[in-house]
Amino acid sequence: MHPATPMVPGKFGPYVLGLGLVALSGLLACGGADPAATSSQSAPASASGLSYTPPVSNGYRLVADPSSTPTQLVLNLVGPTRASVSGVTLHAMCDQRKVAWVAPAGSTTLAKPGTALNLGTGLPLLQSNAPGLILNVAIFQKGNVAPATLGQQPVFSVALNLKPGTAQGPVALKIMPGCQVVDAAGNKSNIQVAVGTIVAN
Repeated sequence: MHPATPMVPGKFGPYVLGLGLVALSGLLACGGADPAATSSQSAPASASGLSYTPPVSNGYRLVADPSSTPTQLVLNLVGPTRASVSGVTLHAMCDQRKVAWVAPAGSTTLAKPGTALNLGTGLPLLQSNAPGLILNVAIFQKGNVAPATLGQQPVFSVALNLKPGTAQGPVALKIMPGCQVVDAAGNKSNIQVAVGTIVAN
């Protein structure tokens, strides 16, 4: 049995000690921290409500309705003042990972008729659905009534609900092509609908 080789003082001691300190510092930096604490610090906070900044526009646009709540954003479609129309169609898409189209309060459909158009008596000529990612709304006056002159009254209202667990940050809302207005003669023309900014906060 061979005797152990003695360590030569001052030759290997500081070197080995230095390696030990480097290894220890690496463990503290990489694995010494509490994983739960690191995870909680990096996880985004969940939002508790929606806020909406209206677009800067005098044309067709979506504006927030006063009936909106912290978790439900109700948006009114309004048009340019003195525009003359008999019907309007809208197509819009939202980030459905964060929000969902729902019926506004007092409505059983995804769009609630406003007071801008003369809808006559009985059931209004209104259709709304969201079979996929896109909300589709169409509303028309009945019969041979004169076209409505738009002002600040809503043509119709739609609503978005905040989904539980949504992280704080912007929420996408996009107007899709094909939005139109119908004049008294039944002629259709394309329109641009301005939309503001939604933030989950």
